[in-house]
Parts: sequence; structure tokens; C-alpha cells
Amino acid sequence: MNTQEREKLLEPLSLDGLEEIVERAKHDMLAVWTTYGIYESFGKFFADTIAGFDEALARANRLSEKMTNAYRSLEQIYALPKLDTLPYILLPRRAELLALSDYYERFGKRLEIAAYPQGMVVRKAFFNLAKQVRTFVLETRSDLLEWVEETFDLMNSHLQRCSSQAQEKLAALTAIAESSASIQQRIEDLRLREARIHYEIDELTSLQSELDRYFQAIPDLSGAA
Repeated sequence: MNTQEREKLLEPLSLDGLEEIVERAKHDMLAVWTTYGIYESFGKFFADTIAGFDEALARANRLSEKMTNAYRSLEQIYALPKLDTLPYILLPRRAELLALSDYYERFGKRLEIAAYPQGMVVRKAFFNLAKQVRTFVLETRSDLLEWVEETFDLMNSHLQRCSSQAQEKLAALTAIAESSASIQQRIEDLRLREARIHYEIDELTSLQSELDRYFQAIPDLSGAA
């Protein structure tokens, strides 16, 4: 995964984006004068935060589908192990964010606004919330990168095992081919030797015939005085 793809995956959980959400919520919260207004500001803050998280999760799911499709063709060809690339690591994070939202929703509902609705209670609660959400975003970004690295490592492990097996098969086939080539060469050598022997036999036969004719033409001198 290159740097551009990594940045695109993490973009919905950027710290700069979170700071904009925090500043906007802080401004809205200190501008309202009713309990409902503060409660609504907390709700808007969480709606924006959850939307960023869900977009990051959607991008992770699209990346998961992309990796699965790329892997599936090789899986079928080379009988690779099944690979589950779904970003399960993020699901507990979403539950954590929803629990935090629920806590501050209940806080907003029971908040009693006295003379100064933008007082210390609200500010302290929101600053604490912003700190918690920053930690949440940082940890979620780390979880996303961990999921990507683990998934790619697992894919690479399967593919390397497949590559090693293919290399072993190739080496075996190469050895067989070389052995076959060696045998074929030996057969050709034997055929050449056989042809040479047949040629020599023919030559010897021809010579033997000539010798026979030669000796037949010599007079029989065994009875001469």
C-alpha cells in the first residue's frame, strides 16, 4: 500500500479535520443559552465525529473488497487458503464511540443550566470530551494501519508460499526436462553409433565378398608337382 492510498484511507480521521469539528462545536456550545441548545451541540459534535469514523470504515471496506478480488483469482488458480480481509478490528472502536456519545447525551439531558450556561461545568465537560475523542481518533488511525499491515502481510505470506511451491515445481520440471534431454541425446548418440556399426558391417561384408572372389580366381595349386 503506497503513501497516497494510506493517506486516502486515513483522511476521514485526520487530526486537522477533528480540530475543525472541535472548534465548531466549542463555538456553537458557548453561543447557546439553553439546556437543549447545549445538548444539541453535543449531539452535532458526535454526529460529525461518527460520520468521519463511518467514512473511514467505508473506505476500509472498499479496500478490503479490492484486496479480496485481487486475491480471489490467485486463490482459485493456486488453491490458496481463504483470506478474510474485513476490517473487524474497527468494530469495537465504533461501539466505543457510540458508548461515549450515549454518555454525553445523558449528560446533556440531565444538565441543569443556571445563570451561566456557558459556565465551567459545560466547558470542562467538553474539553474532557475533546481530549477523549482525540485519543480515540489517534488509536483508530493506528488500528487502521495495523489492519492494513496485517492483511497485506497475510496475503504476502500466502503468495510467497505459493511462489515457493511454484518454484519447486518448476525446478522439478526443469530437472525432468534436462534428464529427458540427456536421455534423448544418449539415444541420438546410440543411433549414430548403430548407424556407424551398420556402415562398418556393410564395408566388411563388401570386403569379404571381394576377398572371396579374389581367392576363387586363384588356380588350385595343391596338386602341382
